[in-house]
Amino acid sequence: AGPVRRKRTGGEEQGGRRWLVAGFLTGTAMLASEVLWARSLVRGVFNNGYAASAMLAAVLSGIAAGSAAAARISGDREKAASGALAFLALWIPVSGLLLRVGLPLLESLGAPGSLEAAMAARYIPAFLVVLPAGFASGAAFPLMSSLYSPEPRDSASGIGRYSAANTAGAVAGSLLAAFILLPATGLRWSFAASGLPAASALAVSSPRGSRRRASAAAAIAAAGFAMTAAGGPGIEVPPGFRLLGHAESPGGDVTVLQSRDMPSALLLNVGGSQASTTTPEGCLKNRLMAYFPLLVHSSPRSVCVICFGTGITAGTASVFPSVERLDCVEINPAVIEASGPFEAHNHGVISFGSSRLVIEDGRNHLAGTTAVYDVITEEPMHPALSGVVNLYTREYYRLAWERLSSGGVMSQWLPLYQMSDADCRMVVATFMDVFPEATLWLLGRDAMLVGRKGLPIEPLLVASHLADPDVAADLAPFGLEEPRLFLALYAMGPAELAGYARGAPVVTDDDPLLETSAPRAVFGPSTVAPNISRILDLRSPPAGAESLYGEGFIAAWEAVGLFQEAECARDSLLLSKEAELLSRAFERCPGFLQAGRRLAASLHQGAAVMLERGRPEEAWMLVNAAYATGLADATLLADLSSMETSLGMYGPALEHAAQALDMEPSSVAALRAWGRAAPGSGDREAARTALTLADSLARD
Repeated sequence: AGPVRRKRTGGEEQGGRRWLVAGFLTGTAMLASEVLWARSLVRGVFNNGYAASAMLAAVLSGIAAGSAAAARISGDREKAASGALAFLALWIPVSGLLLRVGLPLLESLGAPGSLEAAMAARYIPAFLVVLPAGFASGAAFPLMSSLYSPEPRDSASGIGRYSAANTAGAVAGSLLAAFILLPATGLRWSFAASGLPAASALAVSSPRGSRRRASAAAAIAAAGFAMTAAGGPGIEVPPGFRLLGHAESPGGDVTVLQSRDMPSALLLNVGGSQASTTTPEGCLKNRLMAYFPLLVHSSPRSVCVICFGTGITAGTASVFPSVERLDCVEINPAVIEASGPFEAHNHGVISFGSSRLVIEDGRNHLAGTTAVYDVITEEPMHPALSGVVNLYTREYYRLAWERLSSGGVMSQWLPLYQMSDADCRMVVATFMDVFPEATLWLLGRDAMLVGRKGLPIEPLLVASHLADPDVAADLAPFGLEEPRLFLALYAMGPAELAGYARGAPVVTDDDPLLETSAPRAVFGPSTVAPNISRILDLRSPPAGAESLYGEGFIAAWEAVGLFQEAECARDSLLLSKEAELLSRAFERCPGFLQAGRRLAASLHQGAAVMLERGRPEEAWMLVNAAYATGLADATLLADLSSMETSLGMYGPALEHAAQALDMEPSSVAALRAWGRAAPGSGDREAARTALTLADSLARD
């Protein structure tokens, strides 16, 4: 007869069951934390795959080391298991705090020169933060499974049951983090909450009648929440800005920042990356994301804007004369909630009668809706960022094609910064795979691909729309209300684009090449100048524009070319060459206000450099040349006023400070300039008031 198997007593069954429950809770804590760690590490190099790999490497290394350490324990295994659980419960919220504070600190040390250097700089410290939790989990598993099934004869079935409970807890943890904790509490408090299952595991492992571990578990959980609260929300407010709004969300933290010296300039950050801005350049870029496709459609009535952002693109479409219906699709509701400060720039699109907000993934909306659109456009994030590649694949463009009416227009933003030549050509090749008659329009370091369903683009349609006074008025602040100027932004037609993209692979859902290649350009040398130069080599005017507008178009065409060359010089830090090219562009076409505005900014920047080098005379000449463009902003006027005050020119100093305050009434720089100049006119009380207000706004 075989060996007799000893039946476990009721007390032993009850004692074993507590370890089974503890195993389930430990699995819950670990997998919930793994979701959160991966989410935190995406910030490092913007890629889900890299973040998940780094996180798993740390967790699995820790589990291996912890399991090996547990195998050497020959003493009190229950005490060792309890210690591992206590450490895990405390370390999970600590790790969240360290990542929240540490990753931005690492970024502030400067941009690494390559993707590999970035991964090392971000992920090695993160590896060391996550590793201890993996070690504790790896040590707890064999210790707790042996406590659940101490009899050698029962070890196989016992370990199987314990593994099943632990795995079931892991499944629950992943669902808990993704679908409950992150949406309800945000990343910060999700870490604190994820420590609770581990603390609960410590509590339930207590022998019957013992309250010691339960008390310790409660204290550890409280400590985790206290540390999370003490660590603060970790909101990054760069120097010179004030925080207007902040919200944690599953799609990343959403913050709205305002420049202290230029309060009209707002920044929208999502997940630690700048999504959009209301500087003149930012507003123009977002308006053009609407105007490029709208102006080449004969009469667009229904429009879909993927990604709300600041709402400027959607707002531009909402007030376009022929548009009767606008669907605005945004995946992150926190972005919509943060849109209040942008209403002055987006025509109050959220409350506009013809607009409809859809909180959904853009691709899912196109796949699920039955609506047909005349125009589909976007205000997206950079394609190097996590998940954005899904808006740059062939399958996405096919979805858009299916939802377009006959002759409908699709546009796609193509950033020329932090994108290699191969990346840009890949995007063009993919777009042209679905829209073979595409065109490319260019201004600065941003390009737009515009394609039409079943028909070629007709650039000269622009003229009929710009004849509308409302459309012209919307573009007038940027100097693009004249057809000859707007048409000068046209860069390439289908033939030129086909040559540009020849040999480039197509980005697909199954092979999202851009997802892994784009982050490399983020950390390498700047790519703006080579990308623009490549496009300028192939640049060709739209057919019929020269014969229709004659010398006016030629002047605008040449001015835009010079402007783009100046962008290359700017990228290469050649400030004097940039200013010279911009001066030529503005002289060639004075109506091209973007060239004049950039010229003023370039000369202003040059003046600041001269002051830093101790050459005030040259700075004075440059700042006056910037003012002479007639396109000075409030910061330039404030600096000019301060220099005039230092030279005893109190009258002009007061005048220019007042002009700055007319533009930006709450500008700290303008108030300080006025406060410094006012004593020269004898008004010391007004000076003190202005300086006091400036100091108050600087601290706010």
